[in-house]
Amino acid sequence: MQDGFVVSPPQIHHEAGTFTQGSTELSAALDQWRTSLNALGNLCGTDQPGLAFASYLNPSRHVVEKNLESLALGIMSVHEGLHTMADNSADVDQGNASSLSAGHAVE
Repeated sequence: MQDGFVVSPPQIHHEAGTFTQGSTELSAALDQWRTSLNALGNLCGTDQPGLAFASYLNPSRHVVEKNLESLALGIMSVHEGLHTMADNSADVDQGNASSLSAGHAVE
């Protein structure tokens, strides 16, 4: 029985795909959001109360959209980071195995 932390590079590579899917789905939902809102045209109207409301709504809408874009990119970055971590773990394991087979201590 092994105690401690075990890293499985193939499993990490496999799970990284979940983040790709999440990023893709979030981007698609954001595109659908934009398309739907844009199709409504001037949804606040052109009268004074509508224009006043639009002056608050439109900047907030753009902030939400920018934040969702950033979130989708961040999720994709997790995907890339997991692949890098898996590759680095495999490289370290290979280096340690080589050192052990050559009779060197692993630090």
